[in-house]
Amino acid sequence: MIQMRSSIPALKNGAISEYDVETTGIAAYLRQTEQQTVLVVHNLTANQQTVDLTAKETAYGFAKILDSTKEGASLEAGKLIIPGYTTLVLE
Repeated sequence: MIQMRSSIPALKNGAISEYDVETTGIAAYLRQTEQQTVLVVHNLTANQQTVDLTAKETAYGFAKILDSTKEGASLEAGKLIIPGYTTLVLE
């Protein structure tokens, strides 16, 4: 996470706000600056999880994984697949 913070401006200086994904075992929050909004997603379980990012009324249209603590994550059509015990940063 320290490397992520130094390479992604919103992680270093962004305001933090809650982002409810309604998936058990997943914690998520937004980090926002005037130039960048990122979504940080933590899978706190040992199992791979699927998170529907299109289900939220205020969907930000995250389309790209900027960084990950583990290989195997994917993001397609608003569906995020995240391996167990993994943290992702999306933009």
